[in-house]
Amino acid sequence: MKSVTRFIKNMDGTLLTPLRKQCWARFCNAFLLEAKWLATGHLPKAEEYLENAIVTTGAHVALAHAFFLVDQGITKREGDLLAKIPGIISSAANIVCQWDDLGSAKDENQEGRDGSYVNLYIKEHLGISVQGAREHVMQIILDAWKRLNQESCPPNPFSPCFTKVCLNGARMAPLMYNYDEHQNLPALEEHVQVNAARKLSYLGYL
Repeated sequence: MKSVTRFIKNMDGTLLTPLRKQCWARFCNAFLLEAKWLATGHLPKAEEYLENAIVTTGAHVALAHAFFLVDQGITKREGDLLAKIPGIISSAANIVCQWDDLGSAKDENQEGRDGSYVNLYIKEHLGISVQGAREHVMQIILDAWKRLNQESCPPNPFSPCFTKVCLNGARMAPLMYNYDEHQNLPALEEHVQVNAARKLSYLGYL
């Protein structure tokens, strides 16, 4: 954290410590709320859980720090936008959250202690199947992508570089959380193998 702050300060003389603290405070408070639910046995509403889970993914923290690193000449207007978690960040975080939830719902080793929007949605909608709930989550992902694409189009208050970071962060989600029945990540493994083969071919090893 301190090294990132020093880097930003040395880069353009801007030091947004209050914003950084606010970002991490929001992140930690979301985990404390989740821990409270677990300790008390409280079962939140699906939408209440989802709103908090989007924060606990940590995507907004990662993207906020990425903004500090890729953008120079940070303005007060941009800082105010970041403090409110703009749509370009919240949409990307929502996509990461939903893919994470789909992966968690398939993980039998979590023994129900990690929370799941899918499970809560099923409990609130009697008669709906697991497949139906998963299709509902996929629709949330599609809607989040529509908003993310809208937020990425000009006029956009953020730089093309940071916009690309948000888009790529969302694109990574299905690779990181799309587990198969053996809790492997075949899409990620294939992606790594293909890129490794391309690199080796470029270097003349293949």
